[in-house]
Amino acid sequence: MRDGIFQIGYAGSLGRYLHEGVDSNQVLPTSTPYASDCLAPGQSASATYDYDPCLNNGLTVTWNNFVDYLRPYKGWEGLGNVLYTGNSSLQLATVAIQVSEEGCTNNTQLHL
Repeated sequence: MRDGIFQIGYAGSLGRYLHEGVDSNQVLPTSTPYASDCLAPGQSASATYDYDPCLNNGLTVTWNNFVDYLRPYKGWEGLGNVLYTGNSSLQLATVAIQVSEEGCTNNTQLHL
């Protein structure tokens, strides 16, 4: 290899005390749907649901009463809190090789 270039690089980033929004009155997981006809066609019943299947199918007549039924604090909508507890980290290494032989150039890169 007469003509070649070898490159190596690193980039990193660290974030601390990042903003996180938390809703203390978020709709709770449930073990049964609010109504018996909430499951989508072909969907089988489950032991638990992260959110009530009735939330997304439009079968509820009084939406606010239905959502309130699923919340931990009845009569209130979102109870937002701001926390500064988030973290982020980015670590990136890169290696690149460029080889030229007889007029042809071959580039190879690896990102870790």
